[in-house]
Amino acid sequence: MGPDAVRVRGLGLRARIALFSTLMMTAAVLILATVVTTVFSAGLRHGTDELLAQDVETLRSLLMLNDAGRVELFSLAPQELASDELTKNIRFLVRDTAGAVLLASPALTGVTLPLKKSVNQALYDAQLHNERVRLKQATLTLTEGALSRTVLVQTVRSIQPFIAQEERLRWLLWGLLPIPIVLVALGSWLVATASLRPVNQMVTTVRDMSAHALDRRLPTGLNDEVGRLAATFNLLLERLERSFQSLTRFTADASHELRSPLTALRTQGEIALGRVRTPAEYQQVVGSMLEEIGRLEQMIDRLLKLARGDAGLVSLAPRELHLKRYLAEWIERYSALAEEKRVSFELQGPAETIAADPAILDHAIANLLDNAIRHSPAGGRIVIETRATPQTVAIAICDQGPGIPHADRERVFDRFVRLDSARTGTGAGLGLAMVKWACALHQGHVAIEDTAHGHCLIVTLPRRT
Repeated sequence: MGPDAVRVRGLGLRARIALFSTLMMTAAVLILATVVTTVFSAGLRHGTDELLAQDVETLRSLLMLNDAGRVELFSLAPQELASDELTKNIRFLVRDTAGAVLLASPALTGVTLPLKKSVNQALYDAQLHNERVRLKQATLTLTEGALSRTVLVQTVRSIQPFIAQEERLRWLLWGLLPIPIVLVALGSWLVATASLRPVNQMVTTVRDMSAHALDRRLPTGLNDEVGRLAATFNLLLERLERSFQSLTRFTADASHELRSPLTALRTQGEIALGRVRTPAEYQQVVGSMLEEIGRLEQMIDRLLKLARGDAGLVSLAPRELHLKRYLAEWIERYSALAEEKRVSFELQGPAETIAADPAILDHAIANLLDNAIRHSPAGGRIVIETRATPQTVAIAICDQGPGIPHADRERVFDRFVRLDSARTGTGAGLGLAMVKWACALHQGHVAIEDTAHGHCLIVTLPRRT
């Protein structure tokens, strides 16, 4: 794709816009020209048709039957028609029902006009010598006393001047047709060029970006479609930049955390092989190595779960949980560890039920309880409390250990974050990340709340997921 055009299916978008505009303008001008000429021609013919109708009515009042039943014009003999002023401006033929000419105006003497058979009223064009004319044909019934006769009347009006005007109008319209089409094509090309210039700048900017230069942003310009497109791309670039930064940090932290137990394993193995040892000493070294392996397995297992969650490969299987019964089971599981640390549990709050996936929620509760026990002082108390609103159910696990600084309460839920405080511990920094992950899967959230003697970590979940 060149920087000066956005290509779509082999044809530049700018060219497509100009072509489409030109075709639409051509169609509009063609339709307009057709409508104008049609309306103009119809208007001229309508005026002529009214004059022809008046001519027929004039003849209706002039035609009569003589005593022999012949058709005459007033009392004029046929040879007197040429000198009659009333009929000089009317060109007509009077025929019998068989089509034979009975009377004719001087201008049509000896002329044969086309006849529409079996038609009482008709208006049509015809060619009379070198002249285009308009004809009206009508059937009249003449009566004189007891005599009655039906005749066909044809009146003629020239439309030659109208034909000439129509031709001039048609030539004028078709002669001027290329001008608006060329102007529209040129204008569309210029407008498309100006409109797509910011898009081309976006293409150039995005093409020059790389994973190490995602801090560049597109010019937004005006608040139009292109400007909103640029703003949307900038939001996407911000997300990509944060994702790359997070990925880079995650890779570095994961490498560091995975290296630590591997280094410990290697060191212990080298020390064990440094000299001959007693079986008890070898057993102690192997036990230490197994502890490191267990730590490594736990870390890898957590990383795999987080990665599957990020990839959207984890689906919930919610079922109804009686919350206090569920939490009591967890207290029973951790009772031995709590006794070892001389920490007591207290379960408070209303008995609530919630739809949740216990396999996922277990990760959050296990990490929160482990975190609370590790950081509670000897003789301390851990309060596990259920809280409820019409829309949500919350689990608050409160301990009396050192609090988390307000400045770190957002990033403490990120992966591999271990604060430089008494709550740092010896973990890999994945526990609270697992809590956040489990809450997010249930469309809930986790927050930190200060208390008089410590702080609470509160998991809030919707009543239905």
